[in-house]
Amino acid sequence: MKQTVIHVRPKRKLSDILFLGMSLVVILSGIILLMYGLYDLPDAIPMHFNNYGKSNGWNSKWLVLILPAIGFIVMYALEYIKQHPWFVTGWRVITKKNSQHQFSLVVRLMSYFEFIFSILFLVTAYDTLAVAIGGMSLFNGMGYAMLGAWVVIPCAVGFLLSILLYFVASLLARD
Repeated sequence: MKQTVIHVRPKRKLSDILFLGMSLVVILSGIILLMYGLYDLPDAIPMHFNNYGKSNGWNSKWLVLILPAIGFIVMYALEYIKQHPWFVTGWRVITKKNSQHQFSLVVRLMSYFEFIFSILFLVTAYDTLAVAIGGMSLFNGMGYAMLGAWVVIPCAVGFLLSILLYFVASLLARD
């Protein structure tokens, strides 16, 4: 028996609108930062680093323009999911009774992901510019080699997983 798909767009809460606004401000700050610093960069900038934080890959400074493109693509995809939340609720039977709640959880989760992604975008943009002009990376600052790999990345992944687990539990707990 094939289930009919319920197309209900939940009303956005104030928190969803605030997270979208903050995400846009953060991602636009990253774009402004990149545009402001682009012409001060040397022609070849470091793009890849080894385990000790030393650059072992170089590329054209114009390649940093791919960061805003990726940012817009991801933000658009998350906004699309927020407008069409029935695409991502395949693990739970959606009924007319529970659709508003289930879809609002999807919208909230995508709002959080947008904000977290925008912060990661800003950090990446700043870090790229800082290292390219001879400064220190945020991920191995203060003399700690591989700070990003051993502290920042696991904390970010743990935070994302905790949010995801909360929303999955909420989706499964309520009919």
